[in-house]
Amino acid sequence: TNLPTTFFTGLRYEVNPKFSVGLLNRYMSAKGLNQNSFSLTGHYIVNKKLSISSGYSIIGKSFTNMPLAVLYKRESSQSFIGTDNFLSFLAPSTTEFSGITFETCFYLFRKKNLYRSPTEDFPYYKPKKNKKVQAL
Repeated sequence: TNLPTTFFTGLRYEVNPKFSVGLLNRYMSAKGLNQNSFSLTGHYIVNKKLSISSGYSIIGKSFTNMPLAVLYKRESSQSFIGTDNFLSFLAPSTTEFSGITFETCFYLFRKKNLYRSPTEDFPYYKPKKNKKVQAL
């Protein structure tokens, strides 16, 4: 079975450092299957650990789709919960698509900062941090 060819076109505009909006168009083409989907989304960063995304989308011939997602970041992991269509929980008879996605990933290796901040004398050079030597 051949997989459908999928084309994506999108734009993202950062309104301010905490809020951005985006447009996405997806076109799938296969023998006997051509489908176009459109999405308008907003992404709001509540704080360093929590962000919320929502919007409006048209999937094929379905015009009542409102995705909603929450992302929670920790130092060693992140968790995501989202739905393709939040309206399916409020008015199930008016929607065609619904689903819940949950994901957690753990960072096995974290990047360590081995360098000190640049100094005034050397603004482009970051010297390595010295290991503390204990006196005998």
